[in-house]
Amino acid sequence: MATPADKLNRQLQDLKAYSACDISDALLKLKVPGAGFLPDVRKSTCRHWHERIVRRHAKEKVVGVVQPVLFTDKDHQAPHGQPQSNIPSDAHWVDMIYSGSVVVIDAPRKSNAVIGDIMASRMKQLGVRAAVVNGRVRDVQKLEDCLPVWALGTSTVGAGAEYKPFAVGRVSLHLENGVAISPMDIIFCDPVEGVVVIPLRKLYAVLEMLPGLVEADDRVKADVERGVSVKEAFETHRGGI
Repeated sequence: MATPADKLNRQLQDLKAYSACDISDALLKLKVPGAGFLPDVRKSTCRHWHERIVRRHAKEKVVGVVQPVLFTDKDHQAPHGQPQSNIPSDAHWVDMIYSGSVVVIDAPRKSNAVIGDIMASRMKQLGVRAAVVNGRVRDVQKLEDCLPVWALGTSTVGAGAEYKPFAVGRVSLHLENGVAISPMDIIFCDPVEGVVVIPLRKLYAVLEMLPGLVEADDRVKADVERGVSVKEAFETHRGGI
């Protein structure tokens, strides 16, 4: 008998047949804030930084379960009544990561990096599928040997300059565009189109909706290529979706 983990793994594999744009179209229909999109987060080797790496990984999508990590300013103190840091004083945050997850890191907007090759190497040893950083990374050339990384940009300055890790796992991340990321949500990392987060409670609905959305778009494109107006093609094929 299939276990819940088996079912989830099949669902994650099914998602790979689609693009990040397809996923966001479904989430938009489901009224998920920001359609789950992480703005400006791109494969760390994109933007023409290292073309050889881009070619090597260009078609690799990563879909997995989120393990969120929150970084804060070095002098940050949790307000009274708010959750405190869950990282023990005698532990390093990266050693708390669990196998099979996609690590999603949120950090304040600074010019320094959040992770580099040492953190990525440890994640690789722990069995992490990928890292998504809502911030900067460094050691880009060496990241290729560790694991797939998506990020906002790069830096030469390490995390310790202005950041400190605050929470691992049991924390929700809230992005500027209204996207919320919680533990066990599903993250879809597309090296071409970008990164989208699917709330776990919406996963089944997304999978149910995707085939019809994609088929409708294909029919719209076929009509437009035959000279049909976009308005008419939309009315014909998208009207009931």
